[in-house]
Amino acid sequence: MIALSLTGCHSLQHRLSWISSVLNSASSAKHPSQAEIDDFFAFAPQEGHPFLTTEFQSHVDVRTNSRLTVGNQIDLLPNAQSGDLKLALIDKATTSIYITTFQIVCDEVGKQFTEALISAAKRGVEIRFLVTGGPWTWAFSGNCPSKMRKNGIEVATMPYSYITNHGVVQLHDKIFIIDSSLAIVGGQNIGTWYAKKKEADGNFRDTDAIVSGPVIEDIRARFAMLWRFAKPSDNTLKKGPPLKIEREKYASWLQMKPLKGVCRFVSQTPSQKEFLVFESYRLHALQTQKRLIFHSLALNAFGSPEQENLWRSFNDISKEPGSEIFLLTNGPGFINSDMMPSWVGRIVGYYFLNSVYDSLKGTAVKGFAYPAWLHSKVYFFDNLAIGIGSFNFDETGLVWTESTLICLDTELIKQTLRMFKSDLASSYNIKAI
Repeated sequence: MIALSLTGCHSLQHRLSWISSVLNSASSAKHPSQAEIDDFFAFAPQEGHPFLTTEFQSHVDVRTNSRLTVGNQIDLLPNAQSGDLKLALIDKATTSIYITTFQIVCDEVGKQFTEALISAAKRGVEIRFLVTGGPWTWAFSGNCPSKMRKNGIEVATMPYSYITNHGVVQLHDKIFIIDSSLAIVGGQNIGTWYAKKKEADGNFRDTDAIVSGPVIEDIRARFAMLWRFAKPSDNTLKKGPPLKIEREKYASWLQMKPLKGVCRFVSQTPSQKEFLVFESYRLHALQTQKRLIFHSLALNAFGSPEQENLWRSFNDISKEPGSEIFLLTNGPGFINSDMMPSWVGRIVGYYFLNSVYDSLKGTAVKGFAYPAWLHSKVYFFDNLAIGIGSFNFDETGLVWTESTLICLDTELIKQTLRMFKSDLASSYNIKAI
């Protein structure tokens, strides 16, 4: 079956050779040149860009059941910065801590989180901890959730089905809310893999963002909805105020110089036939003029209308003269990280890179293999709009819940530029197909 899936339209030999070159790119491929990186990020969107119009943002409101907010403070949290800050914030929490995570790995860091949460609960902090059910829980969580429960923490496990997704909410949002005043969102789960990788460590790459401001209400509303899915009979979680849409103010917010804290929070629940993160990124791509760069653990652009429509909108950008699309994905990280033994990583790599091969074939998208395990999920449209969330561009978006924070903010743009420049400089060119 695997062999058949690998054959595709091109010859099996060519496909396997390409996958092998990506896995081994650290020893056989070159980094992109500084000139290529500088040229990509030299594009500066002009005044009147569609992202800065009330018409576009109002359309996104309607299509994604979200709203624009202003006055938010946002900063990127790459790698260990996020895990370290979460632990520090748990220690400082005074009223509440709400967490959703795809998995908690009950290793050194998972146990640190567990003990920190128990200490907060003993101080009287209300804690609600929501985690995915199924194999991701029993294979990795150990006794961390049960220890939380024994110490008075509200723990919920999202129902999981091994057979079907119909009506079953399979959790992938990563939400961390402290005292209903600030939140951390993005790609990181809880465990040593995610939280102990320093900037110089080549084993893992992930990105979160910390945010405070009005968008916290939207993030808290998402948590409350997910909590009700997991515990429908629990009516103890207080509802926040109704979310107010202020479209009459959008024009002034979008004309601010510099842009400051203009954000929306978009989420999707596939079991409810909602694919709103797909749609939000598609709408942004349709209005992108020259540049798109994004992280993807393993790109799979085919298999559903949602995947194919999003990929079509990405590729339409490249039809414009002078336009470029960059993809950063996994390669050497499959076999060189501590996520799994090298021989297992090679099998996993051949499986995932098979869909990357099909997705890139015949397109103008330039691929780059990150040297470590890439788990980050950041999308950067026209060097202007930044999406930071849990969404992988593959078939999992058809099954798992997802969310993303999309912002227009001058300082965040600077941080994102630095991040992607650094990521590209350490990555390897992937051969065109």
